[in-house]
Amino acid sequence: MKSVFTVRVAGGLVMLTLAGNFPVVASGDAGHHTVWWEGEDTLETNFPEATRFSAVTFPDSRDLLSDGDWLTNHGPATDVDACARYMVEIPADGMYYFWVRKFWKQGPFRWRFGDGDWRRITHAHEPTGAVPLRPYENGASGDPYPGLEVNWFYAGRVELSEGSHEFELRLLGTKRNTSDPHGQDLTAGLDAFFLTSDDRLVPAFNTQPEPPSSSPGPADWFPVTFREDDFSKDSVIDLSHLVEAPAGKYGHLKQIGNRLQFENADEPVQFWGCGANYLDLSREETIQRIRYLRKHGVRIVRQHPLQSMLGPLRGDGTFDPEKLDRWDWWFAQLKEHGIYMDLGLFYPHHIHRDEGYDLFDELPKAAY
Repeated sequence: MKSVFTVRVAGGLVMLTLAGNFPVVASGDAGHHTVWWEGEDTLETNFPEATRFSAVTFPDSRDLLSDGDWLTNHGPATDVDACARYMVEIPADGMYYFWVRKFWKQGPFRWRFGDGDWRRITHAHEPTGAVPLRPYENGASGDPYPGLEVNWFYAGRVELSEGSHEFELRLLGTKRNTSDPHGQDLTAGLDAFFLTSDDRLVPAFNTQPEPPSSSPGPADWFPVTFREDDFSKDSVIDLSHLVEAPAGKYGHLKQIGNRLQFENADEPVQFWGCGANYLDLSREETIQRIRYLRKHGVRIVRQHPLQSMLGPLRGDGTFDPEKLDRWDWWFAQLKEHGIYMDLGLFYPHHIHRDEGYDLFDELPKAAY
C-alpha cells in the first residue's frame, strides 16, 4: 500500500494524516452486507508510531493479528484525547452490527460515525474470542500485564446510509487522580473493525467470518449468536408478565410465618433473583439489560456493595453527586420495571484519618 504522510497542528494537537488506498473491505451477498477495516489504517491519528505493545515486539505471533499489525497507544493520560479517524465505505443503507477487535479490556473508548451521538466501549463490555499474543514477561519488556491478548467486542447496532462515513474514536483515559472512572494510563491496541447486516456473522479470529451457506435444519449444528433482544411478544420464554410493575405497588414486604407477603397483597410472593450491579454502560444499554432481567423472571437483584458505586465518602462526609445521580436513575429504572433490590452496603470499608475518628491512631493497620 502506497501512502503519503503529512503532519498538521490543530489546537495544539499534532495529527498524523495518511493519504492513500486504505483496505476497507466491503462485500454483499443475498441482501447481507459486511465492512472490514484495519485498526492501523487510519485517516488521522495522534497515537504514537511505536509503543511497547507494537506488533514488532512479538514477531513470532504477530500473524495472529489481522494483517499482522495493529494501532497501539501507551503512556500517561493528558488533557488531550488520544484519537483516531477512519473513512469507511458503507455498501448499502441498513442496520449494522458493529464489532471491534482490540487488546482485551484495555483502552475503553467512545466512538461515532459522522456527527452521530457518541457511544462507548467500556470495561463493562465482555470480550470474546481471546487469542494470546505474548506471555507475561518480567524484565526487559517491563510488561505490567498478565499477558497480552486480542479479543472481539460487540459494540452494538448502528444504522448507516450507503456511501462514505467518517468513523472516529477517542480513548476514555484521563489524567490520574480524578473522579473520572476511566482515569488510567492510555494503554490500547486496536486490530480491526467489522460491520455486518447479518446478525448470524460473529467474528472469531483475524479474518471476516463466512456467511452460512443455508439455513440449518433440525439436525444441523449452527452458531448461537447473542444480540440485543427485540422482546418479541411471540416469545415462549418471556416471563415478564409474572413481574408486576412498578416495584412497591403492593406496599411493604412482610414476613408471615415462613413466607413473604406484601402488606396489600392477598397471597405470598416468591422472588427469583441474581446479582446485578450497576455497570458502566449507556442508559440505552442499561434499560436493555433491565428488560432482559425482567423477561427472564428476575424480580430482585443484589447490589453489592453499594459503596463501590457511591463511595468512598468525600472529605466533607458526602458522596460524589454525579455518582448519586447515576445510582438514583439505576434504582428508579429497576423500580419502574418491577425489580426490587437487596443492598450490601459496605464491603470492605476502609477507615481514613480525615473521616474524623478520634481513635484512628490506635487502630490496627489492617483496619485502614
